Amino acid sequence: MALAHEVAFEVNLIEDDGGLAGWAPVGTRTALSAHAERDTAMLISGAVSAAEPNERIRRSSGRYIVASRRADEEDGLRRAVPAGALVPRVTYRVVGWVSVQGQGDGRHHAVRVGLRVDGDGGDDERGSWLDCGAARVEVGGGWAEINGAFRLRASPRVAAVHVHGAPAGVDVKVMDLQVYATDRKARLTQLKEQTDKVRKRDVILKLGGGATMAGASIRVAQLENRFPFGSCINKTAIRNPKFVDFFCDNFDWAVVLREAYAHPAVEGVVLWGFMEGQMWRRDAYLVDADGTVNEAGQRFLQLQREWRSDARGIVDGDGRFKFRGFHGTYVAQVTTATGKMLKTFTVEKGDNSLELDLDIEI
Repeated sequence: MALAHEVAFEVNLIEDDGGLAGWAPVGTRTALSAHAERDTAMLISGAVSAAEPNERIRRSSGRYIVASRRADEEDGLRRAVPAGALVPRVTYRVVGWVSVQGQGDGRHHAVRVGLRVDGDGGDDERGSWLDCGAARVEVGGGWAEINGAFRLRASPRVAAVHVHGAPAGVDVKVMDLQVYATDRKARLTQLKEQTDKVRKRDVILKLGGGATMAGASIRVAQLENRFPFGSCINKTAIRNPKFVDFFCDNFDWAVVLREAYAHPAVEGVVLWGFMEGQMWRRDAYLVDADGTVNEAGQRFLQLQREWRSDARGIVDGDGRFKFRGFHGTYVAQVTTATGKMLKTFTVEKGDNSLELDLDIEI
């Protein structure tokens, strides 16, 4: 079995020349054809999202494949992944551009990309299916980015990427589809940097008394993080195998939470549960039945500690103290030769530096 350090990161496993070679139709009536897009200006760097500014820029080739005469939502097109290319416990990204054309102008349709492993790769439904991403595309509305990921527990004998979705009769178009391994350590470093940009803010504390407070010792500790975590009690959703397998079987949870926390559009996280015997998903609990916080729970608590700010230092000559902290509630303790003073304050979301008058006088 190949080890993670032997994996070629950021290398497209399904590189093609934009023609039909390597692509196959899915569906008894589906037909494939190759085309070229004249206007690709909008696609120059569209695969680089706001949450991932350091990722490589994937420029559009302008060449795409159309799957037409589709008779079912499952019909579309597929491309085999080279044998032995997928390594267990490595995170793979799936990115590309999709579009639709045909009936229902002005309507939106979902286009999905998935990975079928250890089936025959054709129309046979045997083998395992992993959802890898989806995009909501407007008919006649141009191209939309599709972006997903997956992980495998074992090396598959056969694997193929399958693009489908949208109702029968609607053509599905695919441009520059890529499957590549990501460097987990490098990604975690990137996520920490992105988290700092998305979830933190520069704060300037202005203490009452101004220069008279110069030289005072100050410690700032975060009491509450404004990013909410909750526990799911809806058994209907968590009993959906596709929903559960997509997250539990394909991802490292420490990684999933970091991805969520680093993305500006995510406002909170809901877990399936937290205590053994009180949740449906086996081995996904954070607290054992006897109340002991297990290893997974300890990692979760470590993340929560990591996502809280603690700063200390000396008040400057103007009676100010600067730090960078996560959004939430804080307490500041100021110590001088004559005593101590505590003051609570809140760091709200914002793009600019935040200046707060603490009105602390000892």
